[in-house]
Amino acid sequence: MQAVKWHRTCVMVMVLIFVPMLSRSQTRNHPYPRTALFQWEGAPDEWYAKFDLVMSRNDRPDWARRVKRINPNVMLLPAKDWNKGNEIPGFAQQWFVPTSSGGRIELYGGDSWFTDFSDLCPRVNGKRYVDFLVDYLTTAIDHSVFDGVATDGIYGREHMTYNLGSGRSIPDIDLDRNGQNDLNEAGKGSSWVINHWQAGIDYLLVELRRRLGPNQIILLNSGTTHGWGWESTNGMVSEHTSGVFDPNFFFTTYRNLMNRAHQPVVSLLNANPEGRDQERASPSKTYYRHQRFMLGVAMCFDWYFEYEDLESGEHYYNQYYDEFAVKVGYPTSGPHKIRGDVWVRFFDDGAVITNVTGSDVTVSDADLRGLSGYNGPYYRFRGGQDPDFNNGEQFSQVTLQGHIVIAYGGDKMIAGDGILLTRSPRVVVADIILDDSPGSTTAGGANTEFIGNWARIEDCRNGINHYTLRCAPWMNLLTHRRAEAGGGDARAIYRPNIGLSGEYEVFEWHGQLGSSSEAVAEGDNVPYIIRHDGGEKTVLVNQRSNAGQWNSLGKFTFTRGRDHSVTISNKANGPVIADAIKFVYGGGTPPPNYDPAPAPPRNVRIGK
Repeated sequence: MQAVKWHRTCVMVMVLIFVPMLSRSQTRNHPYPRTALFQWEGAPDEWYAKFDLVMSRNDRPDWARRVKRINPNVMLLPAKDWNKGNEIPGFAQQWFVPTSSGGRIELYGGDSWFTDFSDLCPRVNGKRYVDFLVDYLTTAIDHSVFDGVATDGIYGREHMTYNLGSGRSIPDIDLDRNGQNDLNEAGKGSSWVINHWQAGIDYLLVELRRRLGPNQIILLNSGTTHGWGWESTNGMVSEHTSGVFDPNFFFTTYRNLMNRAHQPVVSLLNANPEGRDQERASPSKTYYRHQRFMLGVAMCFDWYFEYEDLESGEHYYNQYYDEFAVKVGYPTSGPHKIRGDVWVRFFDDGAVITNVTGSDVTVSDADLRGLSGYNGPYYRFRGGQDPDFNNGEQFSQVTLQGHIVIAYGGDKMIAGDGILLTRSPRVVVADIILDDSPGSTTAGGANTEFIGNWARIEDCRNGINHYTLRCAPWMNLLTHRRAEAGGGDARAIYRPNIGLSGEYEVFEWHGQLGSSSEAVAEGDNVPYIIRHDGGEKTVLVNQRSNAGQWNSLGKFTFTRGRDHSVTISNKANGPVIADAIKFVYGGGTPPPNYDPAPAPPRNVRIGK
């Protein structure tokens, strides 16, 4: 399954050439690293606003406006699965692809069937499926607030070649609806089917670009590396990417494809560990060196980047890492190869190094000097998630690990490590969020410990404004837990993993029991006990007010380790909600020669 395999385990190269945007929605020239979120609905607005690019099923203008009030520079792309046309309002049943007997062709399994992209698709009310799809994408979406459109599925020439060939998942298809199997009919065959199929897709993309104009983004997840549509679209999604098969493809085939793309090029690298990788951490969201490795690949070749762990399911939630907030500006060089496939790229305010050799490699500052774009010396930033690696020291050398993974299909795939460097010492600590649900808990954070009688809320509609990235009880992804008032016998204990000693502001988030019109009177004196370096402090919280937001409990000093906690007790005068706790780093002892980095540029800059 060569086409699908490349989709799952490789990424593509592109050359970004940003130009001034004149349309209603302006594409942002984000500084690097460029962060992305490929996640369906369910998270608070502020979560989506943390990223530069968001691909989501949410196409409501009110939601988009709220997110952009928090982060005006975020690019929001509503995404449907175009393969599953029946998910789109107004879809006609005649647009399913038939077999010669008039049946349907299974798509993903379950209640899903192939939709007919071909130019032979029958017209309903004067429209083929591709005509209907263009109308929907250009009129049903408010392009004054959304930045374009994306798809979580469009099978083109490569995928159909596999489905009709070696994969043979489609043994019978009747595009012209004459009651005969096109694959066996004289004068037809698989090439005939594929050509008509691709003709419809080509029309779809050209017409979509014409209707949207030159400045809206069109981002495709085709299920594989595809060679069509680049002149009309801005880029691709590389989904579930775990490593690299052949590094040479990055500098040849992929670059040629991206040079054909409609400008500006915007592609999304959706990375996660390979399930067969024996070196991965558990839970896999703490597989920090693999995250750095894939981030390095993305930064060398201009991808927007996100990292999903193996436990997250199909885009239910993803992660945010220290590196995401270490903005280093714009490229001052292309990717260099040193010592084989060790890749280095320089930026205004830093550099990235990633090891794509498959074995351990030591890289020193001396290896970088003399390369175009070098502007060192460089520093490791000082972070909280992997503090022994990101230790704030001036960069002299680093050993980046690498290994080979036997991946899907039995082929060998390269995995490794990378490092993000800055031109001056920096301290960057991502917020530590601890939730009752493991999916919403930051990488490195421990699951909440519940003592006593806490009700496990498995109905996602039970209450409102609770903190969660996605409610899915079958995956242990919940919104909150509840305890009745008592004498303190029920306790929810949140234990942060403090990677960098210093002062942190502590926040709590609670939702609301019942609906807004049938609210349950929660306790107005719920005790939150903060155990910090100076001892313990109890803060009483009125859970009847300020729901659905972060509320400060105060600033406290915490030393590195797991010896601190926040405990919610049911020693209150009403029901108690255990939801989420956040620790926001506010400062501490800076590294030697510390010089705060300037704020990243916010204006569009041409040519990088």
